[in-house]
Amino acid sequence: MSISETAARIAALGAGSPVRVADAIEAGITRSALRAACAGGLLARPAHGYVAPIVRSQDDDEVFAARCLALLHRRPHAVLSHSTASRILHLPTAAGTSRTIHCIDPNPRRIPGVVVHRGLVPASEVVEINGLRLTSLLRTAVDLARSLPLPQALVTMDAAVRRRTIDLNEHVRSPDHRRVEDRHAQMQAKAELEEIVARCARHPGADRARAAMRAASPLAESAAESRSRGHLLLAGIEPLGLQVRVRDADGRERRLDFLLAPGLAGEVDGLVKYDGPEGVRQLREEKTRDLLLERVGVRTLRWTGVEVWRDPDSVVSLVAHALAHHAAARRRMAS
Repeated sequence: MSISETAARIAALGAGSPVRVADAIEAGITRSALRAACAGGLLARPAHGYVAPIVRSQDDDEVFAARCLALLHRRPHAVLSHSTASRILHLPTAAGTSRTIHCIDPNPRRIPGVVVHRGLVPASEVVEINGLRLTSLLRTAVDLARSLPLPQALVTMDAAVRRRTIDLNEHVRSPDHRRVEDRHAQMQAKAELEEIVARCARHPGADRARAAMRAASPLAESAAESRSRGHLLLAGIEPLGLQVRVRDADGRERRLDFLLAPGLAGEVDGLVKYDGPEGVRQLREEKTRDLLLERVGVRTLRWTGVEVWRDPDSVVSLVAHALAHHAAARRRMAS
């Protein structure tokens, strides 16, 4: 049997899923044939005791999913969790994409290359995506928050609460930034989050999860906004509002990332490059926006996402100084 025939038989036997070596042998495929197909690059070993066909067009996410599926075949009571669940759910994390597989299992027997967290996940906190069992949006955010400082925890928890709020309001035919403003959906999403945190009260890091839950908001639109707010809150600076709507001097509605104080807005710029025609256009638009807002009494303070990641203390100092200067200016105007 050629290595291509071996790979084809494995693909048919598993119908696209990893196949147990024992099942392959029972189907008449020898170990030597499996070893040859693996050596020839047509089969992979996503987990000990499993083989899977390699599709040349497979990207890293597909390979990762095959590894996860093989794990779940071996551990029928396991649920993918933590950074693994966040990757499958496309939830942002402060640490970025992780290739390490995390799962929660009542039997914490060690597996090479897998972090096994002992426990049971209630059925209400388990979802299935493409045959993979994993923790839900909110449970995933809570599990990650239990081991992270507030700024990093909010990156995932804000995004999870936002997604859940939008899902609860999916019948409304409006853009996402409108749907997340629905107070009823916000309250329901936060109530669900609170229930999950309460169920995890005895887990390590429960205090961190509670702190993140209290600070979480569906109104945060980016990881940089969430991380900025986390650092500000740790410094004792609590914004008055997020995504606050105001009318500029031309009557155009603008949304402010942060309302830091009456008359002072905070904006987190992304990885903006101001070179080239597009950069010049964007810089002009920002300057025009800031000027039009200043004419209605709203000054804009800007910082970048890069600053938040690399030097958050500088962002906190910038905001604290601006708030002090702004408060002093308002006192002078009032006297």
